[in-house]
Amino acid sequence: MHQFRSSLGNFRSSTWYGKRACLHCLLHGDVVVLDSEWHALCECPLNGAARLRFAVHLVRLLRSVNGLK
Repeated sequence: MHQFRSSLGNFRSSTWYGKRACLHCLLHGDVVVLDSEWHALCECPLNGAARLRFAVHLVRLLRSVNGLK
């Protein structure tokens, strides 16, 4: 992602949110979103596959704890 930060030029330093914007959402979704842990964990499309894997494993774990299949 560092290459994308340098390609943004003055955007990073000229705006208060330039350093805190999610680069994936900015460059691929044309949306300025505050890059926080919550955004990365719950909303960012870049992490959608990881969220899905986590949900699948969580369901499996809960079923194994309850003795279900």
